[in-house]
Amino acid sequence: MKLQNYKGFFLALFMFVGVSTYSQKKVFFFEAKETSIGSYNTIKDLEGKTKGDLIKLYADRLRAMNAVVPLLALTKEPNRTCDDLGIPKEKESKLEDENKRRVEASLAQEAFIREFLSFADKSDIAKGILLMEEMLKSYQQSKSN
Repeated sequence: MKLQNYKGFFLALFMFVGVSTYSQKKVFFFEAKETSIGSYNTIKDLEGKTKGDLIKLYADRLRAMNAVVPLLALTKEPNRTCDDLGIPKEKESKLEDENKRRVEASLAQEAFIREFLSFADKSDIAKGILLMEEMLKSYQQSKSN
């Protein structure tokens, strides 16, 4: 019976914590996980992979590039908010909308790539991966400067 008396309290506490957490959600320009690609490859690494593996790797690298490149003029650092950069808070909703559009575009682009890169030569896919990795490596190095 005493547990019944506390149900309302726990429900209210749960809702309060949920609403507080939701209202404190930060909108980032891009997140570190979006730009992380793990390890860089050599041409020898890529030569041993199947075309399907190369296409997946190509799509992963392109997703990382799409997260960073459009915003380089604003910030090189991931997990930055409008407030961090001195951008008025009322612009945050536009950033949130742009992030949603970017995710949708990225998914559409990935579907296109998976379908059409199957017609490309493995060596050309590998060269594209290496090029994107060099650009991402340069981006990572520029963050420390």
